[in-house]
Amino acid sequence: MKKLFYAVLIGLLVCAAGSSWAATTNDVAEGGTEGYPDHLSGQAYVMYGTVDLTATEATAGDVYQVINVPSNTWVLDVGYFCTTLEDSTMTVDIGDGADPDGFFDGSNVETGQSDRAATAFAAGATETIVYLTNEVLSTETVVFLTNEVTTTGTWNGTNVLTSLTLTYGTSTFATAISQTYGTATVVNTAASLGYTDGRLYTSADTLDVTCVSDGDTLVMKVWVLCFPVRCGTSE
Repeated sequence: MKKLFYAVLIGLLVCAAGSSWAATTNDVAEGGTEGYPDHLSGQAYVMYGTVDLTATEATAGDVYQVINVPSNTWVLDVGYFCTTLEDSTMTVDIGDGADPDGFFDGSNVETGQSDRAATAFAAGATETIVYLTNEVLSTETVVFLTNEVTTTGTWNGTNVLTSLTLTYGTSTFATAISQTYGTATVVNTAASLGYTDGRLYTSADTLDVTCVSDGDTLVMKVWVLCFPVRCGTSE
């Protein structure tokens, strides 16, 4: 009987410990999905949320539902600002349940103070840069003279010049330069983001911050720029 009691006790402790190690989903958003009166205004507005790991330590895989997005909302841009950076190596993803890294993929919150999703462009996208080259068309050579004292003597206690070497040299400089403008195409090889151009939410959802690694000092303010696509109703 005593062995059975200890076996049950050990089993309960193992289950409890196992549940504490698993990734968790934390709802830290303020208000409900319909709790934003600005959604009814017909104008663009901004929503904010906070992830505070000093209050709740995170393990890799933990998800923080940081902002409730009302239905019929176009999310134009997403960004964050770290009021306190993580004190060790840590990255996060920002997205939603359908695409956890739709807005940010592996953002460094140990060294990166802030960022916004609209500054990224998808893999394979190209960007043209302009560069300038200079071509020398003609030059001119000038002659210069240098004096070199080779020997000195003294007369009545004063140093005097007894020998002087004159040296002729030349120097060349450009008299005409052609400047040519050229272009080069740079291809972005970064990871493609699913919501680079924003996303339309036809039903209520949450904006999620996923911890790719452990953290315990990060305090992150997340903002979302939104536009209601159907005005005069909270649906």
